[in-house]
Amino acid sequence: MERTITVTGTATVTAPADVTVVMSSVQGVAKSFGEAAKALSDSTAALKDALEGAGIPRDSLRTSDLTIEQHFREEKIGEDRHGNDKFRNVPDGFSYMQNIMFEFPNDNEKLSKSISNIMKCCIEPRITFTYRSSDPESMRIEALSKATANARAEAEAIVKAAGSRLGMLLEVGRNPDPPMFKARNAVSYCEDSCEGISIDVNPTDASTTQTVTLKWSIEGA
Repeated sequence: MERTITVTGTATVTAPADVTVVMSSVQGVAKSFGEAAKALSDSTAALKDALEGAGIPRDSLRTSDLTIEQHFREEKIGEDRHGNDKFRNVPDGFSYMQNIMFEFPNDNEKLSKSISNIMKCCIEPRITFTYRSSDPESMRIEALSKATANARAEAEAIVKAAGSRLGMLLEVGRNPDPPMFKARNAVSYCEDSCEGISIDVNPTDASTTQTVTLKWSIEGA
């Protein structure tokens, strides 16, 4: 009978979250598809103009999501036999939405100016911003290496205590990459918030965790 040992190792690596990622969403409802398309185009142009004015290069702006679709409203049509209101969905124009995303090395002054300019262009956006590491791949590789070393050290300690030796590596398995930790923040449009926005953020470190499962043969007594 083949003697084996299987051990799972886990490691977490952190690094400075030195890149700011900003997403601004424009959305609304128009009576017709054509009006929705025009409103979306006009809102997007206004948003990009505002960001250019904050020093964000236009060619660095990316669309992460864009939709124009039928919009519905609920209309009461009566009550059911229990007295509860009954509704139906009635076509009510077209909704539109587009997310514009950009990123830059952490700079609170640039972030504050970007948000101020967006607010002043009066497109009633929702803005979210997160922070990430500028080198997530190095973090992932380091965490994988440490997780593997942890698994081997644990396996060697166990078989040594049992009077045996760790033999050939037979199998290697790795869990899917978990999402990297990102601090999330949001700013909503407000008529009175257009001027004097000052954001002072010192983000927590980004982190990633990797898990590997290794199987060895066991040699010796």
